[in-house]
Amino acid sequence: MKKLEVKKSDNVQTNDVLSGFELWRSRHLLKISWKSPKCIVGTMTFLLVIGGAIVYFSGTVSAAYLVVNGQKIGMVASVDKGQQIVDDILTKRGQSLGKVAKTHDRLEYEAVRVKKVELIGLMPSDKELQNVLNAYIDGYTLEIAGTQVAILPTQGDVDTLLKTYQDSYTKPNDTNKVISAEFSESIASKPIEAQPEQVKTLDQAMKELTGGKITTTEYTAQENDSWWLIARRNNMKTTEVLAGNPEMTEDSKIQAGQKIKIVSVT
Repeated sequence: MKKLEVKKSDNVQTNDVLSGFELWRSRHLLKISWKSPKCIVGTMTFLLVIGGAIVYFSGTVSAAYLVVNGQKIGMVASVDKGQQIVDDILTKRGQSLGKVAKTHDRLEYEAVRVKKVELIGLMPSDKELQNVLNAYIDGYTLEIAGTQVAILPTQGDVDTLLKTYQDSYTKPNDTNKVISAEFSESIASKPIEAQPEQVKTLDQAMKELTGGKITTTEYTAQENDSWWLIARRNNMKTTEVLAGNPEMTEDSKIQAGQKIKIVSVT
């Protein structure tokens, strides 16, 4: 006897597949109800995170701490704004000399977010930044017979000063019969980095040069000396003492026994 083979129709096979899917769906997917604690907790957590982020970013602004030589000075609206403030201060420091001051200070910015109302109170004032920021001018020294006479903004100013000073001796008048004049002392000029207060304009240098005799003496620093004390002992201002020592600044440490130049006009 032949064995009968029974083939299921396509419709029957399709129904079997659908039945299997419905069984799997009922056993797994339908078990996870949107009303289940897990689903509710997950949804609430997601909404809280999103809501908190929206509140945080809407109530705060991007800013940056301005750090000078490792010291936090204050907060600025952005890195560009901070750099603009620094550039403005350096421009003002050299404005009277027709130059832009520079700095070797290490400037850094640390990005943060702060409340809008707090940003204004944390921004540094120009005065605060000026007190911290060390500036210098690329200038040129004029030395006559080994004595520093002045620091000027450019080499051209040095040449003009010498020419003007030389011509002042040959300027015709009723008593002056000098036709030409030459410097008998050695003259030297070299580039230097100096504090803005140490650099003279051409007119200032000319007045000092023609106003009296420039002398240079050496002062030996004592224990616990400061630039202010040295200036006081020599009846000078601190800036005048520093002008004779252009390689120094008010922040430079003074060692006992150190030789300090005292340049005066008499």
